[in-house]
Amino acid sequence: MEVNERKISLPIDACVGCSACMAVCPKHCIRMIPDDKGFLRPEIDHAHCISCGSCLHVCQAENHAERNPPPSTVLAARVKDQVVLRESSSGGIAWLLAKTILSQGGIVYGAAFDERMVVKHSRITSISDLKKIQGSKYVQSDISGVYDLIKKDLRAGFHILFVGTPCQVAAIKKVFSNGNRQLLTCDLICHSVSSPLLFSEHIKAIESSTGKRIKDYRFRDKYIGWNYNMHRIVYKDGSIARHSYWTQCFKRLFFLNLIARESCYHCPYSSLSRIGDISLGDYWGIDKVSCKFADNRGVNVVFFNTELAVSFMNTIKERCLWIETDLKEALQKHLVMPCEKTEKVDAFWECYARSSYSKACDRFAGQRYYITIRNFLKDWLVKNRLIHI
Repeated sequence: MEVNERKISLPIDACVGCSACMAVCPKHCIRMIPDDKGFLRPEIDHAHCISCGSCLHVCQAENHAERNPPPSTVLAARVKDQVVLRESSSGGIAWLLAKTILSQGGIVYGAAFDERMVVKHSRITSISDLKKIQGSKYVQSDISGVYDLIKKDLRAGFHILFVGTPCQVAAIKKVFSNGNRQLLTCDLICHSVSSPLLFSEHIKAIESSTGKRIKDYRFRDKYIGWNYNMHRIVYKDGSIARHSYWTQCFKRLFFLNLIARESCYHCPYSSLSRIGDISLGDYWGIDKVSCKFADNRGVNVVFFNTELAVSFMNTIKERCLWIETDLKEALQKHLVMPCEKTEKVDAFWECYARSSYSKACDRFAGQRYYITIRNFLKDWLVKNRLIHI
């Protein structure tokens, strides 16, 4: 980081893409520009920069975000509504939090697909629109467009729930540090965020291969069960694909950590000291803790990290099934360490740059026909309970 009378230099390599610097710039001379991997990074127009340092004050690469102590209250929980539970990636608690805020006249911000299948944070004002932000998104969401909206909502006196990755929550809390009890934040226990460019390439490859336009893409489908990670593609003609090569390759790249943002490999938020008022994730291993949720329908681990969250907890407890658990029983990998970067990461991006997304998938996610046949058989065996995953 460099500050002088002429210009400010932002730490591009450590950037998390939160857009907070752009949001607070009084001269509007910062733009978020996609890099060669599709991740947003700041670009400063030095001709108009006044070196005020506002961007430095909110930059996560320069400022350690204030953390909460490890949670004293940890729940395993799920919504009672079976329709909501079925359409939720996990236990539906994010939906319940959002519904509660909306029922109280508040506003919710969460990640949604736009009409071009690009993941952006959206402003939700009605319960009927909650389905837009329901379900996991394995792509980095663009939150640059919500800062002005949140500012207006806070000034208007609305209570707000913001749901996002820990780095996004850190940015929102830094920019709106005076939000006090109007702003409730929920951070997600995050594996990593993958490239928006690669997901765009993924959508194009599917539509080119099938000749169909995509209506919806579900990263976590419970067709076989919560424990079994399955993607679902819904086409505009009404057809659905769950077992094709295209429902497998992006998922495999994601879990091999090949398409993550560079900052994800050094994520400071992979910690029990959380940044949000509430933290949500999947409660993996719940069958070893309680038989109450051992039915493969999904359950959240819920951390209540602040007094504001604890007070809010009492408003939702009666609307969900829950048990209180020990923190040690809820531990999982990404609560203690970031995703691992291997030597294959650079090799993947080099392959993509010199060839194409499809060829990079064939090389690093697995050969097309092998993966298609393998996963169709695997899905069938799991569905019919002939093997257990």
